[in-house]
Amino acid sequence: MKNIIHFSQDFSEKKPKLGGHTRILNMAADGNRHYIFTTGDDYKLFINYFNYVNVTVIQLPIRRLRIYSLINQPYLILRLSYLIDKYLIKENIKVDALIGHSQLVNFYILCLIKLKRLNNIKLIWEYNGIWGFEKNDNIKIFIRNKLQIFSQFIINKIADGIIFQTHSSLLWMKKHYKISNKNIVVLENAYEIKSDVNINKQISFPLRIIVFGLLDDLNGLNFLIESISELNKIDNLKIDIYGNGIRLDKIKEIEKEYNFIQYKGIFESRNLTNILSNYDFGLIPRINCLGSNLYIPTKLIEIMAHGVIPICSGVGGLTELVKHGYNGFIFETENTDDLCLKICEIKSEFTQIELLEISRNATKTVLKSYNILNFNTKFHDFLLLTNGI
Repeated sequence: MKNIIHFSQDFSEKKPKLGGHTRILNMAADGNRHYIFTTGDDYKLFINYFNYVNVTVIQLPIRRLRIYSLINQPYLILRLSYLIDKYLIKENIKVDALIGHSQLVNFYILCLIKLKRLNNIKLIWEYNGIWGFEKNDNIKIFIRNKLQIFSQFIINKIADGIIFQTHSSLLWMKKHYKISNKNIVVLENAYEIKSDVNINKQISFPLRIIVFGLLDDLNGLNFLIESISELNKIDNLKIDIYGNGIRLDKIKEIEKEYNFIQYKGIFESRNLTNILSNYDFGLIPRINCLGSNLYIPTKLIEIMAHGVIPICSGVGGLTELVKHGYNGFIFETENTDDLCLKICEIKSEFTQIELLEISRNATKTVLKSYNILNFNTKFHDFLLLTNGI
């Protein structure tokens, strides 16, 4: 059994547990010991995290600092690498591999951990996004973009192994960077499906739609907000929103004006099955940008696994999985009229039996290509190829 060290902000105690959290826990099901370092206001130790007997989460105290600030990042790299190294030495943990996730600064933190050790520790990076190609609205964004592009060049050059989440993101990276002669794997998101997920499922009215996750503009929350007045014209429609993000305050304002939309708070990923059992459809109105075209959001796989029918915008990261009328529905990206039209068509042109078949097809799609067994097998083989981890 090997000791694998992760660093990711997705495990911070106060942060909603989104797709990155699920992916790392999927990796931790490989039988090795996993130590996951994260940041927060206080030092916290979570042994047997989420009932994973081989997972320990260590939250390191970083206070009164904006972790994304360019000025603070050199200090953060030194401070966090010191705290991680201190814990590993204290607990006498022999490190076999380091895996970085989330923000690019995390790679440099793990680099310092590796440099302090003489043994052949493998350094692996997981790309959960392509950074540095945001529109340059000001000099701050311009500088940040250049630093992120340079960081990805460094990662592609010195990482011992690289994990991509989709074939599209790998092809894009190969087009813009030289990453040949690397141990590379495409490790698609996955979800463990309960065998009885579609038993007793019914499609009922009012149409029950869930929106959840990060409530930001990439995920289409601003578009949804602007579409509310038109959606309000559709009878028998109920939309519940879960999560947190920059559009939360606006959503709370809107729910006071419109009865069909309601903000329901934040739920833990362990409660996902119980929450999704209350809904027939999941709305994912992502906007058209590089990230939404290259990456499949974990929540899409999660809702389809539970037989919740996706209603998605037509960006590449969603249409790669969702086929209109077969396992979900696609509307024209950022088009309110087409979104309303598709919902009206669902209500008027599809029978209960047809919708239940689409629900089952959604689950079958995940079971065939995005199941946890495939994920674990590919991750295990990847670690073995990375010099016998």
